[in-house]
Amino acid sequence: MMKKEFIESLGKEPVVGIFGDTVFPNKATGEGFKEKTTVIAELKKLLLEINPKKVYVIPHRGVSLTSLLILQYLKIPYTLVNPYKGYFNNIVPKDKIKVLLGMENSSAIVTMGKPPKNVEDSVKAFNASEDFIIERSDLIISISGDNPGTQIKNLEKKLPESKTNVIFFKY
Repeated sequence: MMKKEFIESLGKEPVVGIFGDTVFPNKATGEGFKEKTTVIAELKKLLLEINPKKVYVIPHRGVSLTSLLILQYLKIPYTLVNPYKGYFNNIVPKDKIKVLLGMENSSAIVTMGKPPKNVEDSVKAFNASEDFIIERSDLIISISGDNPGTQIKNLEKKLPESKTNVIFFKY
């Protein structure tokens, strides 16, 4: 299907979920400022074409936090999906300001569950947050580099089964 036809098939003002790599750009694989600038420009262009009514984002490091800045810039309403109570306490200090700005400018914050007791509970809560977004979205945008992390690999395996429209954005 052609790009224009695909975007038209989404309908007017679709609900969008954005997921992405937690390492952005991945300097270990040679990615740098150029790749990040390209992704930002392409994501802005895509969002302007789609004109979403609302966007769901889990605010974690990497692409997701960068997308919050783009959404704020474009004045697109977004909802933060918090995997569990206390999740924001685990954000690395250099990203806390982005998360706080993201929270302040969000149209809503949805908290999925209670604080996890162990890593397995944490992973389950994160997966539940992904499922929450997938179930409510007309389109999922998944953004990753050539060497994606385990989390995004697992997400990208389950997306085709979801029957939701997906754009796999590789940089």
